[in-house]
Amino acid sequence: MRDLELALGHAEPAPGEIVATEEGALKGVAAAIAASPELAQLMPAGLEAVRGLVESLDRRLTSTQALDFGPLRKLLQCVADAAARATGTEAPATPGAPALPREALPGASGIAIASREDVIRALERACEWIERNEPSNPAPLLIRRSQRLMSKNFIDIVRDLIPDGVDQVEKLAGTPHS
Repeated sequence: MRDLELALGHAEPAPGEIVATEEGALKGVAAAIAASPELAQLMPAGLEAVRGLVESLDRRLTSTQALDFGPLRKLLQCVADAAARATGTEAPATPGAPALPREALPGASGIAIASREDVIRALERACEWIERNEPSNPAPLLIRRSQRLMSKNFIDIVRDLIPDGVDQVEKLAGTPHS
């Protein structure tokens, strides 16, 4: 798996780590599929199964109960991509130009944004997409910070963003210093 991740650009190599070529990794996947043809369907099926699981759990859990499937989805996306490229078929993820996966579009999977928890889950999906499709983009750092701020009150947000500004805001609001 690690060889696939590195060869297909889904992960960064550690210092001194040997990286297989993309061509070599895909030849290995093609050989495995030739030996066991059912792998061509099983490799992308894992990603679809996790997507279904995430959708189901998202409908039943609050954001504080939600599990982080990001690393598993990233790994299974790599497997699905490898199968698609080795067989010359289309990957189940985002064909063509990058776009949000189906489950990340509010309402596209039957999940409408109706609560703060729905917003937090949607932001998490956006982070996962960016990390998978644009790994050098720093937006997930800021989006995750926004997620943490969603449950805070105004003074706590100011304290988090500009700690030196809390005294000024408290003076302006006429509230006692904490």
